[in-house]
Amino acid sequence: VAADLGCAVGGVYCSMTGFRQQGTKSAGECQIVLMAALLCKMGFAWIDLGQVLKYKERIGAKVVSRAEFLRRLRPDRDKMPARGHPPVAGGVLLEYMAASQGPAAPAVLGERVRPHSALDA
Repeated sequence: VAADLGCAVGGVYCSMTGFRQQGTKSAGECQIVLMAALLCKMGFAWIDLGQVLKYKERIGAKVVSRAEFLRRLRPDRDKMPARGHPPVAGGVLLEYMAASQGPAAPAVLGERVRPHSALDA
């Protein structure tokens, strides 16, 4: 069991905090990957993952400067992705994410932000 609490700023999802059930291993990493796939499917541009942590870097998040963060935020803050989504199985999300990894498709995992983190959705 793992989850994230955050908010949307236009087309950017901003993670505020996440958790995983005590005694589980890698549940938080799985949750972030599936959340990124769902947010991508809903039309979000990227995810601000907040605090810099090693496991976020292992799944593709990168640190970017404040100036880069603001440069990326400006065009995406006024986008309005879909809100709400019917239940979808994790396998379906993984298939969607894998199919979206072509050269013209947006990256699902990408940038880290502020000295915080962001994933391209």
